[in-house]
Amino acid sequence: MEKSKHLAWGRQGEAVKMYLEDGKTLRQMAKELHCCMATAAKIIVAAGVKLRPPGGVPEVNRKRKRPDVWAQKADVCQMRKSRKSLDEIAKKMKCSINTIRAVLHSEGVQGQPRGEVWAQQGEAVRLYLEGRDYREVGWLLGCSGSTVRNMIVAAGTKLRAPGRPRRTRVRP
Repeated sequence: MEKSKHLAWGRQGEAVKMYLEDGKTLRQMAKELHCCMATAAKIIVAAGVKLRPPGGVPEVNRKRKRPDVWAQKADVCQMRKSRKSLDEIAKKMKCSINTIRAVLHSEGVQGQPRGEVWAQQGEAVRLYLEGRDYREVGWLLGCSGSTVRNMIVAAGTKLRAPGRPRRTRVRP
């Protein structure tokens, strides 16, 4: 269709207002204008407005506001210094582990030295041989399940097969 024949071109002023003032995305605009996203983009560009980069939606349209972990740096550092795991801190702050790592790095908080956790290698192996899984042993020792697995492998202990253990059948 030509520009002049498409009904959306007659609503160019409204489209620009939706895009700039209301912060609507091209997809939202296209739905309201009853046209495709490409046409909505062409209308905006023809009006002399620069398109936002993909994903560059202003705060107006965000569905949920993420907690500002950076404003709570002191709390994050205190939790880490009190020996909380990155996973525990991330769950409490409702963000990713990588965000917690970035906050700690910016504050100069070092990770736990390998020696402190690995000093409990014997205890990790003992708990694993009792039948506990990596995650449970890690929780008890204050480290991750993958660290527990690395300790067990380094100790030369044979790993159990993945999955649940087979139930033993009692024969009458």
